Amino acid sequence: MKDTMIRLANISKYYMIGQNVAMGLNGITLSFSLGEFAAITGESGSGKSTLAHVIAGILPYEDGELYINEKPTSHYDGVDWERYRRDQVSYISQEYGILPGNTVLENVISALRLSGMEEAGAEKKAEEILRQVELWEMRKRRAAKLSSGQKQRLSIARALAKPAPILIADEPTGNLDPDNSKKVIELLAQAAKGRLVILITHDFDEAADYVSRHIVLQDGKVAQDSWLKSNTEVENVPLITAKEKGLGWYAAKLQLVSRPVWTTIMVLFFAMTAFGIFAVLGTFYASLDDVSTRYYSNSAFRNGNDRRVVVQRMDGYPMREGDYKTLVDVQYVAALERFDLMQDINYYYREDIDLEYKYRQQGGSGENVQYKITPVFKNYGLFMQTVPILPEGQRFLTAGCLPEHANEVVAVGDESLIGTKLTVYIQNRKTWSEDAYLVKEVMVVGVTEYGEGLYFSERMGRMINQAFYGKETIGMIWGVGDELKDNEITYSQRMVELYGGYKGFWDNRIISNPNDTVEQIEFTAVGENPSRYYEYMEMSEAMFDNMVMAGDGYQVSIFLEDYSYTDRVIDVVMDLGYEAVSPYRLGSVQQIDRLAQARMNTLGVCLLAMAAVLVLQVVVVRAMFGLEIPGFRILSDIGLTCCSARLSILWQTLVLTVMGQVIGLLILAAGAAFDIEYVVNVTKYLGIPQVLLLCALHLVISMLTVIWTGGALRKRVYPFAKREDDLEWEETVL
Repeated sequence: MKDTMIRLANISKYYMIGQNVAMGLNGITLSFSLGEFAAITGESGSGKSTLAHVIAGILPYEDGELYINEKPTSHYDGVDWERYRRDQVSYISQEYGILPGNTVLENVISALRLSGMEEAGAEKKAEEILRQVELWEMRKRRAAKLSSGQKQRLSIARALAKPAPILIADEPTGNLDPDNSKKVIELLAQAAKGRLVILITHDFDEAADYVSRHIVLQDGKVAQDSWLKSNTEVENVPLITAKEKGLGWYAAKLQLVSRPVWTTIMVLFFAMTAFGIFAVLGTFYASLDDVSTRYYSNSAFRNGNDRRVVVQRMDGYPMREGDYKTLVDVQYVAALERFDLMQDINYYYREDIDLEYKYRQQGGSGENVQYKITPVFKNYGLFMQTVPILPEGQRFLTAGCLPEHANEVVAVGDESLIGTKLTVYIQNRKTWSEDAYLVKEVMVVGVTEYGEGLYFSERMGRMINQAFYGKETIGMIWGVGDELKDNEITYSQRMVELYGGYKGFWDNRIISNPNDTVEQIEFTAVGENPSRYYEYMEMSEAMFDNMVMAGDGYQVSIFLEDYSYTDRVIDVVMDLGYEAVSPYRLGSVQQIDRLAQARMNTLGVCLLAMAAVLVLQVVVVRAMFGLEIPGFRILSDIGLTCCSARLSILWQTLVLTVMGQVIGLLILAAGAAFDIEYVVNVTKYLGIPQVLLLCALHLVISMLTVIWTGGALRKRVYPFAKREDDLEWEETVL
């Protein structure tokens, strides 16, 4: 007799049926060697399937000892039995035990890959086996679409492909017709030339001509053990030691491909939870900014546009062209205003919209009262602006030309506006008296569809800047007087005439050029002068260009695509070497209790919704993986270890989560592209750091599900002591 492969010494197995204990095996003593083809028969409940499962390492035994290659196994733990099933046993189940969602070829390759064979070698060996069982032509067909006989032959093909010395077939012909039964028995007999083959069958006659040994069980004991013929000559079956590395990923791919409907549902579910997390936390991020719950105070900046960010150089130097290019190229910057100081000065020109004309008393009394038509400003109007610098590729002008002189503007509208003359009232509410304003006659030389109102010339911008920056040296210069000669300066020529003010002519004066302290400029004062406003003056164009400061100013305003980008843009701008502040945030000081409470309610709802989404994700994903326990049992019987199975769950969850996140982000992007208001408002607050954070959170919750699912998998499939509680064995009817 050949060397003993399996030896059972007084093996007993018990089952709990309610409060009672049933005997599955009762003191079994048997030995098996390579080259045997042993048939085990017996009535239902005799213990033959239990014996097969004990020998296969699927069920534990309570008493006695099982020897493998004369080495005891009573000290084996779960990992030892996993390695035994993987390396030593091929198992054929009465229920076929194939992977129904995978192809015929994938089923056979799986046994080889899980045994450690490389992909190329596994495909070659699988082809050889499938040709042997006459299934090669069906290699691309899903196993679920095979007939009963074909499924059983596939099960045998996979068992034959696995290079294991022990092949156990549990009722492989129970559901087959006589012709297919004979083919199955012949394949097993052929396999016995190089292995130990143990056949569990209820019909010994169909195998009598092939088996070398007949064992009969009755009530869990050996009732008969007959040798019918000597063992066949043992052929060399090369064994392959499985490599755990990569088997988890291989099993994950195998399972994902085999269950397209399950995989699709899982991807869509992860997409739903990802979208939910993005939406809920996007709302949460938006609500974290409490500026929207405060009143805006314009004491610092008259213009509280929430998209405005004021920028200066950290080194204190004036802005230059290179600075403009750097700032306008920052992501989410929509435009740049070089002459920032204009942004806090109002102008009015639209009758019945932001101004109206009324009669006001100008002097006299009684019957001699004098009235004059004067403008009355209805609101704060618009804020002054020059032609903005836009990001590369964006067009500003739609018709006409850009303004060059102080009395030229670009207006928002159609070409019919070109050539129109407008009366513009300019008012500095921050530093001028409430009823003081300047009047400017301008001509529309170009039109645009960008923004609103009027866009003044660069020269006008420099005038405004000089009015702020130059007053300490030469008085507050307003700018260019269109009709003044080179040596003429007029004080407040276009300032509103206040009754009671002194009017007269000034004598010749001499002033110093602030850009050249040596140069003295002699000028003639002309025109009327309300004495209390002498600091506002206009001069000739040549003199203005000679006296104003070099460059455009020390600060600019950039305008963002949306307020939600404020933090991101300010961070980038400061990293580039500038100082930046949001006037809207600086001026939002006084809390509005009603809005503040609504904000806190929103934050609370977001947190609850977030928790609900995460709990739903964990529960549903755990339940969905629970549906796949039968598939893991099949893979376990093929040879997939618990470690690799848990890695498979990890890989599947990672793939499904990432795919769901991608789809969730695509849904958000599509919603934003179609201007769905809620989606647009949410995505504005989700920059790359926020998206990465949300994806990481979504993934962390998925990993918690992996831990839970992996624990359940270990309990239901791999723990040796509890496996029988989850399977329906025939012995439970004892």
